[in-house]
This record gives sequence, structure tokens and C-alpha cells, in this order.
Amino acid sequence: MRQASEANVVQGQGGLVSDGERSERRPMKRIAWVCVLVLAVSSVASADSKAWTAAKKALPSGMQVVMSLNVSALHGTQLFQTLWPMITDKDKDISDAFGAMKAACAFDPAQHVDSLVIAGADDNDDSAVFVLALKMAQGDLEKCFAKALKAHGQDVVIGKDGAFAKYTVGDTPTYARWLDKNTMVVAKRKGDKDFLAKMTAGGIAKDAALISAKTDAALWVVINKASDIDQLGVKMQRAYLAADVKAGAVNANAHIVVDSAEQATSSAKKAQLMLDGAKATGQFPPALDWLAKSLAINAVGSELVLTAAGTEQNVVDLIKAAAQ
Repeated sequence: MRQASEANVVQGQGGLVSDGERSERRPMKRIAWVCVLVLAVSSVASADSKAWTAAKKALPSGMQVVMSLNVSALHGTQLFQTLWPMITDKDKDISDAFGAMKAACAFDPAQHVDSLVIAGADDNDDSAVFVLALKMAQGDLEKCFAKALKAHGQDVVIGKDGAFAKYTVGDTPTYARWLDKNTMVVAKRKGDKDFLAKMTAGGIAKDAALISAKTDAALWVVINKASDIDQLGVKMQRAYLAADVKAGAVNANAHIVVDSAEQATSSAKKAQLMLDGAKATGQFPPALDWLAKSLAINAVGSELVLTAAGTEQNVVDLIKAAAQ
């Protein structure tokens, strides 16, 4: 592998990659973007979020990505104000529903959502499920939903279908599973009851990938999928990430699990060479100078461990740059 100081290596959104590799790095870019999210925002929490407490009893084993966001713990931070629209606007149906409910009955998801878990079984967006712990009961949410639809000239028929709540607008059903009076699970495939049943069959609590995750952090992510990191010549088995925000300062860490301690040591050395080369050739723009200075790369057992520190504003700038 060529060192980062060579002219044909550039700083891409997903990391240091060669010109010929940038179009090939979609899995790494996705992982890097998740890392940015985790680096971006988390504050100290003393216990698992309400959404994760419910989700770990319901979600199935084998999820490739799990992200938990404690909205209540983060609501007052500058980072939350930057990230929340990125999360809620990602799905147009959810964004439109939130907007209609806010107009109809002052439902503000940033105020009424206590915490959120997003999980995916594979690389397809269609596999995503959302676990929402609300600061309002099922009945109150359903009344608000009905009022929002009425304001747009539509009616909803609310009923049950076995273990699921069924919301039918016209001929189109949407299914949800209420885990308790305040916590619901909905799937991207909102009309597929069988899929929702599969995604709420339980078993995730026993997954080995979650053992090392810091699930009491306000934001944490587990990526449980083997992926090649070609720049380092190594295969990632899984990764887990978390961060803390205290008094406007952000401290973050990412753990990338590889096959052996020897591979972790070799990868750390290669990554350090790439980082040093990027610094020496001015590949970090001034806005990311803090990251270049604070980023530390180490090997701990079979894990490649990355740590960094900055201010909330530093990380807001990083998020905006990565989102472009």
C-alpha cells in the first residue's frame, strides 16, 4: 500500500483514499459517516435509554447496525440541533408525518420523543426499524395522528391485528408494535406486518457484538458486519463507537475489531503513517486542524482504537463538511 504522503492520495469524505479508490469506498464512507455521527454528539448518561431498554427485549439477533439516541439527554446541545434534522429528514414519510402532527396538535418530536433506536438487518434501507420511546401515551399519539390526517382531509381507522396496532388510511395499512404504553416499533416497510413480526422477535440482547458497546451513552452505534478496510489491508469484523460531551467539549472513541492483535498493531501503524502523511502535506483544512492534532491511533488487543477531542463547534463544522 502506498503511503499517504504520495501525491495521488487525497482527503475524501470517508478518509484517506487514492483517486482510483474513491468510487469503490461506499461501505467505508458509510462507516465513516456513522463515526462522524458518534464523534459528533453524546453526553453522559447514567443508564440505558428508555428506547434501548425496550428494544433489547424486542429486536432480533443479527442486526448489522444499531444506533441509540437519547434525545432527552442531548436536547439542549448545539450538536443535537444540528443532527436531529439530519435524522428526521432522512425518511420523507416520517418527516411529513412529524410536520403534519406538529401543525395539528403541537407535537414536536424533539420535545415529545424521549429516545430513539434505529436498527438495520442489512445494507438496504428497507430493512430499517425504529423504536421510539415517547413522552406521551399511545392513545394521545393516536389522537394527534388522527387530528393531523383530518386536517388534510383524510381519516384513519385504528385497530388491532394480533400483537400489532393497525392504522389504515384509505386502503393502505401501517403497522406498529407497542412494547409498552409509551414505546412503539415501526418499520420502513410500514405495511408489511410479517416483516415487523420478524423484526420484533427478540434475541438481540445475547448478541456478542453488543457486549462491549457503551449502551448507557447518550449516543452509541454498533456496526456488526465484516467489511474490508482496503486502505489498511485489513478486514473489520465489527465496530462500536461512543462519545461524551461535557461543558461544550467532545471526547470520542471508535473501536474497530479485526481478526487478531497482530492485525490491529499493523493497522494502527499504517493508519498513523497515513495520518502523519496527511498532516505533512497539508491535507487537513484549517477547520479540521483540531482533529489532526487530537486524533490518536492505538492497538488494544484485536481492536484498532481511535480517540479524538474537540469543541461542540468543531464537531458541528465536521458534520456539515461530511454531509456535503
